[in-house]
Amino acid sequence: MRAEVAMGIHEGVMERIKAQARQEYPNDYSMQAYTVEWEVEAYRELVSYQRPAGVALEDFHQILDGAEQEYPDDYSLQKYSVESEIRSYLKLHGR
Repeated sequence: MRAEVAMGIHEGVMERIKAQARQEYPNDYSMQAYTVEWEVEAYRELVSYQRPAGVALEDFHQILDGAEQEYPDDYSLQKYSVESEIRSYLKLHGR
């Protein structure tokens, strides 16, 4: 079993994360490693994210889908977008 799968990350996702890190920091291996760790953590949080109380299921899925469409290969930005949208949603709905 590959280390990525053992870490709970699908191999295809891990390859996209690594490719993005190589593209952003082609000659900086410490930044590549840092980026991979950061993105893996964000990915794990996204896949385990639970719908907060007060957020309608359909709206929750729209928020998740919107973040994925806007930032398809950037899990930390997806996570930030989801968290920001959830906070705004709850404010707008008086929760």
